[in-house]
Amino acid sequence: MAPTPNLQARIAFEGNRTSPDLFDSDALRSNLEETAVDQVAVDPKYKVLQETVSGYRGILKSLDVLLYELNHPFKNWEIILPELRNFALKHFSSYSRHAKGPQAVAVMIDVFLDALLTSPRRTCRPGPSIICSAT
Repeated sequence: MAPTPNLQARIAFEGNRTSPDLFDSDALRSNLEETAVDQVAVDPKYKVLQETVSGYRGILKSLDVLLYELNHPFKNWEIILPELRNFALKHFSSYSRHAKGPQAVAVMIDVFLDALLTSPRRTCRPGPSIICSAT
């Protein structure tokens, strides 16, 4: 089975944040392929995000990618948070012009809060080099 575009994006992302040796790992590739899904069910709470920019095809296209990651069964906050931050800042003016814009912004804020509450924590300790681990 050929990798889906979303799987290819995840593989590219993992490769960018890991060493080249790890990227060539069959285990990493297998894990990414195992957790890949072609479609996800979008939570209805995100409908307001789509409604408020329904007239902007380019924004809707980037929103679809973001919604895919937000609704993926295995959320990868390292992908979602930078994408959401960029999306929110870049398209704030589009949301601010719509009557439901404040609701849409509230949904984005809820995602950031969800990340704070549910993403794995990293603890770091000083030393000759900083050592961080997930807790």
